[in-house]
Amino acid sequence: YYLHAPDPVTPLEETYAAIQKLYESGTFERFGLSNFTAPEVERLYEYGKSKGYVLPTLYQGFYNALSRRCELELLPTLRRLGIDFYAYSPLGASFFMVSADEIREGKKGRFDTSDVEGLVYQALYYQPAYMKAHEAWGQLAQRSGLARAELAWRWILYHSALTGTGDAAESKTRRGDGVITSADTAGQLEELMLWRAKGPLAEWIVADIDDMWHSCSSEASLDCVNGWFEAVKQGRVVVPAHMQYK
Repeated sequence: YYLHAPDPVTPLEETYAAIQKLYESGTFERFGLSNFTAPEVERLYEYGKSKGYVLPTLYQGFYNALSRRCELELLPTLRRLGIDFYAYSPLGASFFMVSADEIREGKKGRFDTSDVEGLVYQALYYQPAYMKAHEAWGQLAQRSGLARAELAWRWILYHSALTGTGDAAESKTRRGDGVITSADTAGQLEELMLWRAKGPLAEWIVADIDDMWHSCSSEASLDCVNGWFEAVKQGRVVVPAHMQYK
């Protein structure tokens, strides 16, 4: 059972008491968090521990080759607390695969700005350094002879800070991290499995990807929720009236 994001209105005490009640009724086995900052995770964990409540053992976080802010403070906090990390958006909501025009125009796919999800992803990625990195990603795919998506997929499995996703041994204190993905067809799923079987990327490819990350890291967001609020606060995105909460 996940708390998918912090609730700025409902007190933590009230929320956690409800979670504990559900746990005691047998509704779920593992308690997870998503889109919480490291200090928010720590506060919730310590409060739950003080009350003898079920503690979070799983965190669903935003993580891919060009979105690594979770490595700075969040992942070390989760490791210390014994919480596994499941990465969402490993392919950047198609950022690694689609054209620059599709991101810029925001008219279709995951970047369709006619709905909230498209607005969020455009706010995360339609920034100067990210668009330069997007171009560099395409050039790397050409030089390496690998698909754009394959580069991102094999990076998250074999070169990220996650454990237990590729050939790495599972942690003795945790169940291991994971990667959340999806496929529209059986063929797409088979392709992901074939890419996984190819193992780690060449060192020069990983070095190029690291350089791209450093080039756009100043624009990176911790996750979709915090990134959205940052973009609105900075005036980089305006929420249409029909999408605003009443």
